[in-house]
Amino acid sequence: MIVTTEIDTKVGVVVNTLTGPGSRSQFEDAFEGMLGNAEFESGMGVVWDVRDGAIDALSSSDVVRLVDFAASRLQMRGLGRLAMLVTRNISYGVARMIDGYSSEIPVEREIFRDFDEAVRWASGAPLEQR
Repeated sequence: MIVTTEIDTKVGVVVNTLTGPGSRSQFEDAFEGMLGNAEFESGMGVVWDVRDGAIDALSSSDVVRLVDFAASRLQMRGLGRLAMLVTRNISYGVARMIDGYSSEIPVEREIFRDFDEAVRWASGAPLEQR
């Protein structure tokens, strides 16, 4: 899996684009990389762009461990919004599983199929009427 991270400090959004199938440990490495980026600020909105199917192979056990991993870093990550960007139905299903297991984490989460909507929402900007 290849991870590209772009941070827009003006709007306070991080876009992590994941290309190719990924493992739980690779997601954890990507999360750590984002937190360690000098431009990252706690509380920024984050978009995880997994349109290339990066989450499709995660098992429910992987999802639970990944959510626990993210929860353990909540103080560093902050309470900014989390958008998951998908195109495939299987990716949507895994994203819903992530959302469900994350219900105790006090971070707003949404799943999107449109990049611009995901970024607008993660930045805190209102979405157009759907």
